[in-house]
Amino acid sequence: MKSKNYLVAAIKEAHDATAHGRVEKTLKWLTDEFICQPFSRLVNKYVASCDTCQRTKCSNKPPLGQVTILHVLARAWTDITIDFLKMSPVFTHCSTLYPNIPLEDDHMICFSRLWTIVCRQSGFIFLIPVSDNLISEKCTDTFDIHVASVIGYLYYIVFDRDTLFMSDHFKDWAARKGIKLEPSTAYHPQMDSQSEIATKAILQVARAYKVECNEWLHKLSEIQLKLNSRDNTTRQHSLFFSLLGFEAKLGVASFPHPITPYNPAEERHRDTSRNLYASKVKQAK
Repeated sequence: MKSKNYLVAAIKEAHDATAHGRVEKTLKWLTDEFICQPFSRLVNKYVASCDTCQRTKCSNKPPLGQVTILHVLARAWTDITIDFLKMSPVFTHCSTLYPNIPLEDDHMICFSRLWTIVCRQSGFIFLIPVSDNLISEKCTDTFDIHVASVIGYLYYIVFDRDTLFMSDHFKDWAARKGIKLEPSTAYHPQMDSQSEIATKAILQVARAYKVECNEWLHKLSEIQLKLNSRDNTTRQHSLFFSLLGFEAKLGVASFPHPITPYNPAEERHRDTSRNLYASKVKQAK
């Protein structure tokens, strides 16, 4: 007991000598002045119980909010995650992206952000270029034209607390369409790791195209197709195959395609039955 009291007295002396420094500074002074083992657990306990430190020190980190647990998915395109990515600004004519615009109505526009829409079940990605002056009304109109016309309206949307997504217009639009909004909780923005992985892949490919082609905007449709055609390690298939059941054709191949890109339904069912039977026989052995 006496040795422990001596150690507490030494820790107190070290803590006072460092002007109520934190654990690392107290432990450093203690090991420099005395020949003893670095009792980090006792030092940590003493500093945490110091009344002066509790009264005068404040935390550098904001309080963490509760983690929102996302529900289990039933099928594709019931839940999506949406986010805006900051990209290098590109000035271009509208007719280069939408060729049906008449020349007399053509004008220059700057695209500096990328709206990413990711299906949480299949991982399929939509990429839509937008400008910095996008407003919530234009945001919902863009979704109606480019996304809802293809996959319909969703049940849930997961997003960070962007001002566009938290606006009254966006909330009213979601309520009219029967969509439940699930914003990230305070001080806990990362809710879905899949969207983080998709964002990392999108930025990497966009940088690669900027290096090779000196732009990313006019190659956006190609980037979306190739990202969705990548093989996914978890699913053992590409995102395109996981959603639609066949692989997308990326263009003219240099060599003849060794595998038939599409099999008839009867052949697919026959192959599935054969594989299931072989698996059962293997398990029985």
